[in-house]
Amino acid sequence: MIDLGFEEDVRNIISHFKAQRQTLLFSATMPKKIQNFAKSALVKP
Repeated sequence: MIDLGFEEDVRNIISHFKAQRQTLLFSATMPKKIQNFAKSALVKP
C-alpha cells in the first residue's frame, strides 16, 4: 500500500491507535521508501 501511494492514508490510520500497538509490515522487497516508513511507523522493529 505504501508503494502504491497510500502512505499518507496509512499514517493517518496509524495515528488513531495508541502508541503501544502491534504493527506488522510485510514486503517482498525493502526499497528505501519502505525502510523509511518502517523506521518511523514501527516501534522496536
